Amino acid sequence: MIADNDRGLAYGDGLFETIAYIDGQLHNWSLHWQRLVLGGERLHLNLPDESLLIEKIHSRLHNEQMISILPHCIVKVIITRGIGGKAYQFPEHPTYTLLINIIDWPERDPSDYSQGIAVKVCSLRLAKQPVLAGIKHLNRLEQVLARNELDDSRFHDGFLLAHSDVNGESSEQALLIEACSSNIFFLRANILYTPLLDNCGVQGTMRQYILQLCEQYGWPVEQGDYPLQYLLEADEIFISNSIYGIVPIKSITLHEKEFWRHSLKQSALNLDQSYVQRLAQLINPSVHRSNILL
Repeated sequence: MIADNDRGLAYGDGLFETIAYIDGQLHNWSLHWQRLVLGGERLHLNLPDESLLIEKIHSRLHNEQMISILPHCIVKVIITRGIGGKAYQFPEHPTYTLLINIIDWPERDPSDYSQGIAVKVCSLRLAKQPVLAGIKHLNRLEQVLARNELDDSRFHDGFLLAHSDVNGESSEQALLIEACSSNIFFLRANILYTPLLDNCGVQGTMRQYILQLCEQYGWPVEQGDYPLQYLLEADEIFISNSIYGIVPIKSITLHEKEFWRHSLKQSALNLDQSYVQRLAQLINPSVHRSNILL
């Protein structure tokens, strides 16, 4: 039971990780742990030893009949700064609170992969804060507000932007950052692009894994500051996260008008060359998702 004066509850003072548990393994654990360590350094937050954390996760999985929902589930790890301290000031003798939640494995409609999903550009703009960029801290109000801009009957996710340095910028000139709970990639002329996340956004573990695979196979990939309008020349766009793998985008709506739509003709022309398909074949089966993309 978490204390009512826990700093995670009072101030969002902590970190979390959402990990796929598949066939007895914590998927991409090393990348999750690396991000936890980075978050701990940024927030000056005590963390349990890696071996102890893994032990507690497995203990939680095998207690209280949790075995009934295996072999696939989600493990959510929450680490807060615990209690103490005067208001925002750190406690004099800091410790941590550890919470481990087990969540049923979410199914996803196979058509999301074979036909792609429709997304909307959210009106909310992400704030720039380099100290918090990349890590999964507990303050997710931007994502909460953005996600609730969406009409679930039309849109399965939303794209989040940050203000650029352009005076009087339009939405098309704002910088592309991420989706509500995923990272964004797009393919142009057989080069894969993904937004740079130095000022805001979350460095997803699946994003990191994709970058590692691109380096391993020698596939060109670039990170940078890309305005939304840069997507207009994209051949393919997809989102990725640790639970759903690679999910293709079929259309983007901006201000209630279609901004971009996937071209089936273009896809057919590039099918043999596209390494988006190859990435899906490498990644999606490992998280029990379809690798047949539109």
